[in-house]
Amino acid sequence: MADKEKNVDWVNKRDSCRHDAVFKLVVDRVKQDVERMNATQTAKRENCHFKVEEMSCKEFRVYGGSRSSVFIEKGEKTIEVTNGQKRSFTINHEWNLDKARCELKVGDEKLHLWQISQRALHKLFFG
Repeated sequence: MADKEKNVDWVNKRDSCRHDAVFKLVVDRVKQDVERMNATQTAKRENCHFKVEEMSCKEFRVYGGSRSSVFIEKGEKTIEVTNGQKRSFTINHEWNLDKARCELKVGDEKLHLWQISQRALHKLFFG
């Protein structure tokens, strides 16, 4: 058996797939991308500053410029992303027992964290 397989820390990986932990990962990634956008020449040139506001421990809002807001809300078992008044997509997560990893899904599509952030923020940032 390869050393890499012996050292898989599936316990901590599984713990990080709890609903609260996944919600925090999504929010942290969105915050990073808001910071990245605010540092771009486009944002500076257009004098447009985006902000992340904690509405409650279960809901965050991203807003800026004249565009509508993006809401990220922790539901009972899912994470809901709403763009303006319209529900954009639902994030589900599940533990892959065979691969020892947490998988994020929108519908049946498995996505990386950056892809989820892009889906949530692209329209807000770029119209």
